[in-house]
Amino acid sequence: MTSNAFFFGKHESLCYFGDSMKLRQLFIFCMLCLAQHSYGQEAYDYLSPVIFQTKTDTIQAEALLLPENEQLFKPASSFGRSTAHDIYWMKFDLDQLNDSLDQYQQWAAYFSSVDKATQYYTEGDKLKARPFGGLNTTDPSVVIERHLIFNRNELIEGRYLLVKYQKLTSTRNMGGFTLRLIPLGRFNSGHSRRDFLRLKNLTLTYVFVGIGGIVLLFALSAFFSQKRREYLFYSFYLVFLLLYFGRRAFAVQVFEFGSSPILGYTMHMELQVLINLSYVLFARYFLYTQQDYPVLDRWIKVVAIGLGSFILVDILLIQIELFGIHFTAMNIQRYIMASYGLLG
Repeated sequence: MTSNAFFFGKHESLCYFGDSMKLRQLFIFCMLCLAQHSYGQEAYDYLSPVIFQTKTDTIQAEALLLPENEQLFKPASSFGRSTAHDIYWMKFDLDQLNDSLDQYQQWAAYFSSVDKATQYYTEGDKLKARPFGGLNTTDPSVVIERHLIFNRNELIEGRYLLVKYQKLTSTRNMGGFTLRLIPLGRFNSGHSRRDFLRLKNLTLTYVFVGIGGIVLLFALSAFFSQKRREYLFYSFYLVFLLLYFGRRAFAVQVFEFGSSPILGYTMHMELQVLINLSYVLFARYFLYTQQDYPVLDRWIKVVAIGLGSFILVDILLIQIELFGIHFTAMNIQRYIMASYGLLG
């Protein structure tokens, strides 16, 4: 109801913004398809691990490598979907690469999605840890990447890659987990192609931000000239929307949070709720629900208070790293807002 009222009501000039969003989504979908095709041409070797699943975070890697604990590891196909409470110790046997393992000294291991992980490797006669992943706070200097660079001589027993893996912010099918491996030289040679695709997507982002910025200026000028609250809340809606979709163009997470991935992730998640909250408040004043639809107005107040409270609680959940509860609560919020929009 609110969406139709906006696009076909007295603010018809803003409908071009909605059209531009749909066009941008179509372009991005095409770019993602092209990117997927390009990555598929880089001759990855795919390895499936054996996995030991636990909820205990005090297990030492040295203990798991003892011969008597070998039976703890099961084939990946034995596992279902992950939860935020699960810790997966994954052991990849690079001897499966046959002769190609001996041909190259440095390798790149590509993870399609990783929040918090640690690679264990040998250096002399010692076992050392290398943290990586988007939400890994173990080491402030950790490079937040999906790929891991390692040397051939770092492999445990000359053949095993041992990784402690956690998927905190979503769930994935561990039964189909595979690791993509490619010699570092070929991985680096593919950077120009990947950088070109990133540039394409970034260009589309700048186009989106530019169009959205123009609409934002229109909404702000309307607010200052007419002093109507619906324009104010629509301006908030646009600001949050531009920060959410245009964060790469703005580099907000890099400039504001530096080496604090938790704060960057918090911003990313709460912007989704702020978008909903600002649009709900915009709808309240745009439709004059307080005067014309008192029952709907009471529901809008309940939703607005609920969203505001949710933001505060969810921030706390993320900061104390209760990602399982956070993930469930965020999905419930999305379903509620989707139902609200459909019923509205």
